[in-house]
Amino acid sequence: MVTPPPPQGSRQQRRLAAREKAKRLADLRRAAPLPDQAGLAGQAEVLADLLGGAGPRRAGDAADAAHRGYERSVARHFKGGGGPGRELACAAGCAHCCHAYISVSAPEALLAARAVRALPRDRREAALARVRATDESTRGRAPDDRKGAGALPCPLLDPADGRCTIYADRPLSCRAELSADADACERLVAGAAAARPVPVLPFKLKIMYGGALALAARQVGLQAGVLEYNAALRVALDTPDAEARWLAGEDVFAAAAVHPEARAQIDRALGGPPPRSGP
Repeated sequence: MVTPPPPQGSRQQRRLAAREKAKRLADLRRAAPLPDQAGLAGQAEVLADLLGGAGPRRAGDAADAAHRGYERSVARHFKGGGGPGRELACAAGCAHCCHAYISVSAPEALLAARAVRALPRDRREAALARVRATDESTRGRAPDDRKGAGALPCPLLDPADGRCTIYADRPLSCRAELSADADACERLVAGAAAARPVPVLPFKLKIMYGGALALAARQVGLQAGVLEYNAALRVALDTPDAEARWLAGEDVFAAAAVHPEARAQIDRALGGPPPRSGP
């Protein structure tokens, strides 16, 4: 005898649906997808579940989940080269890309601010002072105005050793700033023309996971704008209860929106990897 399915809308059916959803989300959290529509939809579902929860730190937690997903996908699918016959030139202490115009999401800015607050007091206060000073110098400036004589290092770059002070919590844009030619990166920062060999897959994965964060935010009714890193970081550090206010739907990062020229560069880049350094 075949057991009939539980009545539509019954408690048993709701429990079954909840179990199936929990299993699906658990599988998606362990996944390492390639950058395609299925991967985007699956990771957006995971992140929307996080953002739609009740934890007070869930915005930063969602950014951390996106970063871990990106790293899983890179580890599984990226072979580490900068193109045919080329090795990546990236190494500890090479910080040319840390002078680039970087775009982030609100959850990523909140996660970075959390990491800054967790630094030892002397390093935290020094980093906060650099964030404020850098934002004063860069707020409202276009990407091209921040090259050459206008280039400034990221305020979270430790001036003592040239390393990121929050490396484990750096944004997706930083993670995907890879190159097979350090000299080309240096020339770009100096404002000169240069062709920078960029590996395609990490860039596409950055777009997918960043898109999943934005899609998830929109799905749960949150602001999903693209932000300039220095300005967003300062807002996250200097605004009382910034995470709680953003999670309540307030547009606390309105003043940190990317410059229109940066927005145009991002829109052009969505069709493929950027030929030169950019947000």
